[in-house]
Amino acid sequence: MPVSSLLLTLRNGDEHELFSLLEHFPSVVSAHRKGSRVALVLETRSAEEARERWEELSALDGVISLNLVYHNVEDLSEVDP
Repeated sequence: MPVSSLLLTLRNGDEHELFSLLEHFPSVVSAHRKGSRVALVLETRSAEEARERWEELSALDGVISLNLVYHNVEDLSEVDP
């Protein structure tokens, strides 16, 4: 099961509403906010699903940037590049 750690920067003024959405976003297992920054941990079934979640998160209105901090896929037998 791939595990990803992400750091999102949110637009000022949207933090509270967006954080509430992010806490319940599919695959999110942990979410912590400090000001306009949010640290997320995601667990997905595949590397492809992880990429899909990253794209969905970065496309949310109010998300200024999404940075991948850590991504572990060591338990997958085959990983697509």
